[in-house]
Formats: sequence, C-alpha cells, structure tokens
Amino acid sequence: MVASNICYLVVLLLATLLIGGVVVSSHQVPIKENAACDGVLLSIGYNCWSYIQYPGPKTPPSRTCCSIVRNANMPCVCASVTEQEETHISMEKLVYVAFMCGNPLSHGTRCGSKYACIGIKAYN
Repeated sequence: MVASNICYLVVLLLATLLIGGVVVSSHQVPIKENAACDGVLLSIGYNCWSYIQYPGPKTPPSRTCCSIVRNANMPCVCASVTEQEETHISMEKLVYVAFMCGNPLSHGTRCGSKYACIGIKAYN
C-alpha cells in the first residue's frame, strides 16, 4: 500500500513537472520589433550623449558623434527608442543631430513617439 502511494505521488509529481515544463516552454517572450538597431542606439548614446540628452540646448554634434550617426539607419534607430529611453533622450535633439551629421530623417518619420518635421524639428 505504501509503495503504491509513493509510486502514485512520483507519477503525479512527474506529470506536474511535465505540464509545467510545457507551459513554461510555450511562453513566448516578446521581442522588440527593432532589436537589431539597439546596438546602434547604444553607440549613438555613448558617442552623442551630450547632444541628445535631456535637459540642455541643441548643440552641434562632434565629429565622433557624426561618424556614428552618418552611417546609422536612423529610421530603424528611431523606431527602436522605447518610452523609458525617451525620458532621457530628446527625440527633437536626436532628429537635429541626424540632420547636422548629414543623415536627416524624412519628413513624417516617427522617432520614438515624435514625428520628424522638416528634418530638424519634432512634435507629437
């Protein structure tokens, strides 16, 4: 009797673990739509931080900053900016830096939650 109860508990435990494993393995972690541009955004943040951060005035970017921005896929970079990142990064300044570095965004391009307007201004 004791052996059959232990056997029953082992089978129940294994079944629970198996079902739990299936549930966990079928859970899909959401992948950021433009995750490929995150590395470029990090590089821009590292090399251009003083030109794109809140607060402060717009200032012309450095050569180092422009060397990164000039070769970046800016629409992809803009699309990868999260709401949390927008609390630290000025989208208006990011659009301005892209323009000043010779890689302007097209009118109407969404950059974070903002839209590029005439390549140098951004608005909601």
